[in-house]
Amino acid sequence: MDRRTLGLGNLSKLTDLLILKIFAYLSPEELLSPLILTSHAFYIFCQEEKLWRRACLNKFGGNFAFQGSWKGSY
Repeated sequence: MDRRTLGLGNLSKLTDLLILKIFAYLSPEELLSPLILTSHAFYIFCQEEKLWRRACLNKFGGNFAFQGSWKGSY
């Protein structure tokens, strides 16, 4: 069994894109919750820059200083 299957369990049947679409419904607090400790695969998905860019722009609009990453800026 590969690391992706082990790390995602039943979610491994979904494509990465679909998993990211599901994760897009999570709040930043949920992305930073114990969810990231579930597995290496969950940790990687919770770091996705597109998720953090959306969260940052939704929260701050254009009123923030970019800190090298979207997660860091958030």
